[in-house]
Amino acid sequence: MAIKLFDSLTREMRELRPAQPDGLFRFYNCGPTVYAPAHIGNFRTFTINDVIRRLLELEFPGKVKHVRNLTDVDDRTIGQARQENRPLADITRKWTELFHADCVSLNCLPPHVEPAATGHIPEQVDMIDVLMRKGNAYRAANGSVYFRIGSFPGYGALSRIRDRELRVTNSVFDADNKDDVGDFALWKAYKPEEDGDVKWPGPGGAAEGRPGWHIECSAMIKKHLGETIDLHTGGVDLLFPHHENEIAQSQCCNGATFALHWYHSEHLLVDGTTMSKSRGNYYTLGDLVAKGYSPMAVRYTLLAGHPRKQLNFTLDSLHAAESALGTLGRFSGDLKPLAGPGPAAAPSGALSSGRSPTTSTCPPRSARSSPRSTGLTPGRPRRATMRRSGGCCTPSGSTSHPGGWGCRPRPAPRRSPRSRTGAWPRRRPGTLKRPTGSARSWPRPAGPCATARTARYWSPSRKRDLALAGRRPSLSPTS
Repeated sequence: MAIKLFDSLTREMRELRPAQPDGLFRFYNCGPTVYAPAHIGNFRTFTINDVIRRLLELEFPGKVKHVRNLTDVDDRTIGQARQENRPLADITRKWTELFHADCVSLNCLPPHVEPAATGHIPEQVDMIDVLMRKGNAYRAANGSVYFRIGSFPGYGALSRIRDRELRVTNSVFDADNKDDVGDFALWKAYKPEEDGDVKWPGPGGAAEGRPGWHIECSAMIKKHLGETIDLHTGGVDLLFPHHENEIAQSQCCNGATFALHWYHSEHLLVDGTTMSKSRGNYYTLGDLVAKGYSPMAVRYTLLAGHPRKQLNFTLDSLHAAESALGTLGRFSGDLKPLAGPGPAAAPSGALSSGRSPTTSTCPPRSARSSPRSTGLTPGRPRRATMRRSGGCCTPSGSTSHPGGWGCRPRPAPRRSPRSRTGAWPRRRPGTLKRPTGSARSWPRPAGPCATARTARYWSPSRKRDLALAGRRPSLSPTS
């Protein structure tokens, strides 16, 4: 069965399928910025992507390549390194290891490739050089390089941001010497007071410094997946400006469609509002584990709502998740003895009830299909249907009845002399309707031989007498 997923670009459901002749499905999702522990809002996106990855591998076995990046150089990682007075590599390594441990605890599959931004500086510089030669990027007076959004007519198609007018400031430069307020940085010139010792040689004509945030994903996608990918995912907070800028710089550089399908998951709320340390509702996986909750309960809760709708996370929802997982665990344990060496080890119905076959004492099929058990008189054609819905003359599993699963067969409607369609005739004039209200409610027929379908044509007393006698009333209202 084909997988259909909502496309954030076209705003419609579209089928996922590989576009390249080799049949490989190319899947990329934005990874974490490793300057601090990832919170549960981040992991909602990662667990949703894990489900997508598993579905893709079922649909295209052996033909899925999943890439997820690590942002290990930006304003936040450099700021954390300066705050702790430690090398940037030590800071990012520490939080990367914690992120991987959390992913293992949440049972998320690792990506096939997990590139880091600092390991792809040459690829980013090469892309910036191409954009400058094509006129899509320009060098500012301070040595930084910016992408000119006016050079890409399709800018804003993903986020619909073109509805907002952007004011061009050709005569008055802003603080970063940009020509337009919407232009974004491809390369940031080195600032000793902010960057410390983090710097690399820049593209042609630019000063030494470090790459901007948006260019890293485009460069790593091009290296590991090619110029066009089949699916790009991430949180809705990345839709603008990050993913919008990725499209602009990649398509201007490569001259090809960047991503054929876009998917974004919604925000996670905690106690009905956004997460904040000042509100006391900021949780990491480690915080919840310290409170006694299991990582699988957290995963269950994060996947409980629709991924494109906001999910309200509460500690009560974790309690419910623990209970649900316990039920699933007990059900799974009951199924293990039924696995056996082959299909014959598990009788039909045992899977539906979750009961061991040794505890079921239901009559054999031959007894259940007798004329008396089906409610049909001898000589009539057998048209009874066995409905395995757990219905019985006593509650399922009751000690007062030998069977607990599907013991009461429910006959199909007989043909009536007045109806050749198999349906029961309408209520005849002069007969009583079923009374309403609890005061005159009719008792259910007792035993498998009593039939309730015809009882609605009779008065309450007549119905009660016939049901207790185990007889089936005829269609004549005077009998």
